[in-house]
Amino acid sequence: AQPNLGALARMETWAKALDPQPRHARHVAALAIELYDGLCASGFLSPAFRDGRETLRTAALMHEIGRSKTSKKYHKASSGLIRKLKAPLGWSADDLATTALLVRHHRGRFPLGVPALRCLSPEQRDFVIACAGILRLADAMDCGREEKVHKLTVHNRGTYLEIAAWGYQSA
Repeated sequence: AQPNLGALARMETWAKALDPQPRHARHVAALAIELYDGLCASGFLSPAFRDGRETLRTAALMHEIGRSKTSKKYHKASSGLIRKLKAPLGWSADDLATTALLVRHHRGRFPLGVPALRCLSPEQRDFVIACAGILRLADAMDCGREEKVHKLTVHNRGTYLEIAAWGYQSA
């Protein structure tokens, strides 16, 4: 299915108004999409989840909106703000709930026993776990908010997965 570009633009504008650092969110979204596309192309992730790429991109754009409410556990606040949204045209309530789950679980430990995850189908749960991990890694690649990592590539090397981070420098 083709994503509704108007809905995506509306959600991005809303997130930009709440996020104290929207440039960071856009950078993290770009890195997350590079990881997602690379993992799909390498056979490590199935792109079968409907509009999964745009759900991940939207979650990345919204991942820090909770900082407008709190500096501690902002990922929970971000998820709560997303849950209060009315699904825009072209999105379902489930799409928005999935976005909120990705944002909620991109930080901290990942408790698989929470009711919101238990009620998902195995495919949806796998998607949420994978994409929350992708968002976590993309966010870590810009932890200094300096956009030093400007490109990520993914290669299936048979016995291991190689992720190259162009611009990465160890501390």
